[in-house]
Amino acid sequence: MNKTRRLTVRSRNGALHIVPIWQALTQYTEQVCRVAVRVGDAGRGGECLMIDIADIEDSQLQDIATKLSQSPWLLTTTVEQPPARTHSHVIAHR
Repeated sequence: MNKTRRLTVRSRNGALHIVPIWQALTQYTEQVCRVAVRVGDAGRGGECLMIDIADIEDSQLQDIATKLSQSPWLLTTTVEQPPARTHSHVIAHR
């Protein structure tokens, strides 16, 4: 498989709930290769958590995004191919 996908979760300021996101990713934690957090996301306000996951099928990650998007505290969830390395605030890197 050998491809990496990014799950991006956005919420209003102070509303990002990390624990439910990690719980949704429980079976894929060994595949997480990068995590970044942004507050005051690019002029849009709010908070943003970006998680890059290796060797995961699009359908699997889309299922997780769909489940998370039902949470009332989320604004959006997206699944995409991560861009080339960017200068973001990396808090964990494997």
